[in-house]
Amino acid sequence: MVDSGTLSPHIAMQVLIQFDKSMTDALENWVKSKVTLKGHLHTYRFIDNVWTFILQDTVFKNKEGSKNIGGVKIVACDSKLLVHMYRTPCRVQTIVSSISRHREAC
Repeated sequence: MVDSGTLSPHIAMQVLIQFDKSMTDALENWVKSKVTLKGHLHTYRFIDNVWTFILQDTVFKNKEGSKNIGGVKIVACDSKLLVHMYRTPCRVQTIVSSISRHREAC
């Protein structure tokens, strides 16, 4: 949407920040179940304080049962770092462009 001009980079960052806050609130206050996952670790990276794990042949388990998933990508970082990145104007366009390119690839 940023690339097409529908959203400005600033508005896109505000949407991402609100999404992160809403997801954190929902996970802390609404989700009571526990899920474990097990799979073959294909790749892991730690770049710029961001962990990326790519798992293959992953199995998610909870109380009700288990589900086999082909591949899973987990990206984790400190939420304080995200807020700092979002507030840095020169990084806004880079972050939004990276996100849109990633979504197009998927």
